[in-house]
Amino acid sequence: MADLEDLKKRLYREGEDFGERKISPELSRPREELRAAWGPDQKPKVDLKKRKIFIWLGIFTVIVSLGIFLFFQFYGFNAFLNIQDINVDITGEKNISSGDRVSWQVRVLNNNKTAIENAVLVFNYPEGATPVIGQKPEGVLREKKDLNTLNPGESASFTFNAYVFGARNSQKQVSATLEYRPKNSSATFGKQSSFSFSIAKAPVTISLVLPEDLRIGQTADLEIRYNSQSEKKLDNLSVVLSLPDGFEFVSALPAPTVDKSKSPGTAKSLIWNIGSLDPSEDGVIKIKGKVYGGNLEPKNFQASVGVLLNDNVTISVYDATLVSAVLHSPFLELTMLANGKTSYISFPGDMISFEIAWKNNLSVSVKDAILEVKLDSPPVDLKSLRIDKGSYRESSKSIVWNASSYPEFKNVAPGQSGKVKFIFKIKSSLPLETTSPRPEVKISGTLRSADSIAGLEGVDTGGATTYDIKVSSKVKFTSKGLFYNAPISNPGSLPPHVGKETTYTITWSLANMSNDVDNVVAVSSLPPYINFKNVILPANSNLTYNENSGELEWRAGRVQAGTGFLYPAMQVSFQIGLVATQDQIDSAPVLIEESKVFGKDTFTGVELSGTAPLITTDLPDDSRITSSQKKVAP
Repeated sequence: MADLEDLKKRLYREGEDFGERKISPELSRPREELRAAWGPDQKPKVDLKKRKIFIWLGIFTVIVSLGIFLFFQFYGFNAFLNIQDINVDITGEKNISSGDRVSWQVRVLNNNKTAIENAVLVFNYPEGATPVIGQKPEGVLREKKDLNTLNPGESASFTFNAYVFGARNSQKQVSATLEYRPKNSSATFGKQSSFSFSIAKAPVTISLVLPEDLRIGQTADLEIRYNSQSEKKLDNLSVVLSLPDGFEFVSALPAPTVDKSKSPGTAKSLIWNIGSLDPSEDGVIKIKGKVYGGNLEPKNFQASVGVLLNDNVTISVYDATLVSAVLHSPFLELTMLANGKTSYISFPGDMISFEIAWKNNLSVSVKDAILEVKLDSPPVDLKSLRIDKGSYRESSKSIVWNASSYPEFKNVAPGQSGKVKFIFKIKSSLPLETTSPRPEVKISGTLRSADSIAGLEGVDTGGATTYDIKVSSKVKFTSKGLFYNAPISNPGSLPPHVGKETTYTITWSLANMSNDVDNVVAVSSLPPYINFKNVILPANSNLTYNENSGELEWRAGRVQAGTGFLYPAMQVSFQIGLVATQDQIDSAPVLIEESKVFGKDTFTGVELSGTAPLITTDLPDDSRITSSQKKVAP
């Protein structure tokens, strides 16, 4: 310690000499030798690809192990049952006769080493099957059997019966599905089996014959033949002819029991109840009709024979046949346009221009051709009828073009074509009741030769066309402003004075001519200076007012045909108030803006609309108001 004190004193003593240091201080490391080349430190190599493989194998092993653990936790060891060891076998006849009572045997065998529980067998009958007992349900006919528990090696057998109907040579199929749960497991399994068979014969057969050459618009003769193949009497038989779109039924011998050939929105058909049929007995039905459509358009006809069910509409089919035919252009071709369109919807008072194009598709000339257009339609205003180079016959209510009025028909060469025209107007007034037939213009045209054509004797070479025009209804909507002659009493003075309220009544009225109009809504709005007084007549009218927007809406709903023509108009009245301001002096302020009505014609599907003008204090519909009472006074 003394040495340190002495050294400290010497440090601050002037001229003191400490001599040479015994050890040199090391202030920095000696510089290393520079490397000959730059590069990374040499470290042991690691195979990254192998490392990734080991990582993914580890993850996969964990996931699989967890999945197996959860699988056993939920399903149990019985989940390893081979469900193919549950046999569901169906046996039955491979070929049957339509209408036979058919039986199928279903055997369920448990070949597993574990019992199955809650077993249910569902048997699906074939299409066209009816139950042996009871009525046929809607949809698929099926039957369910409960097996409950089936021990290893055990089996259960069931028999299912039904009457099966269908066309000859048609293929049918039944199926059975077994649902079960292995013992000590919460999982449900299923096993399905099916069995196919065919209808080889029928107790009664049916055939349908169509013309070899089916021409557009020409009369076609169809023939249905049915024949009993049964050794016993067949009862309660019916024949059904399903018709394609565009078929116009003319007649049949015998006449059909039920005619659905014109049923809108449903399958078109003709039905004959032929009753009983003795062994080997047969029958014939002859039908006449016309087929319309496009050139080369296919048309399908199906004839069926079977037993009429209790609903008097559906039949269980013993036999059926489907025959297809392709339409061709007629020998003498006709096409018709109304106002240049292939389809057209008209309105009362509408003027319609018709153009009929004709053409000779024969390879020979046609002499003295006659074109006749039937025009027997109540909506047509015959006084407005104008015909180009033709004439109207009152006796037949038809327009006729022949060689005397239309020289082109004197000799029509092969491939020759032309056009004729006529116009008429739809009546402006067509008031009809809801139960009356809807207004529709039906036009039919035929083109034929006055004499038979050489080489085509007995062949219908004529051409035909039809055109149907639905006439839409006409909705009349009025908006009236009243003070004196109003259904609601209106307090206030006339003329209206500044700062004082005068009330008015607005009456909306709806009239509808010929077709029911649905979802009818009338709308309008009130100016900001008009007050809605919330006085409505009738009080139960569906009229609403929006104070924020000033909008009025009347939901009238359905307005029946004839309303306002054959029956009283549909009306609603409501009261409004005007408090005039200085800037309205000597003017007639608007009480209600333009009103509009909307609705849909239920017959034509056309969206209808109408408008009524705005109403001012002029009140043109109030006969008692004077000119001095119309404008605002100070």
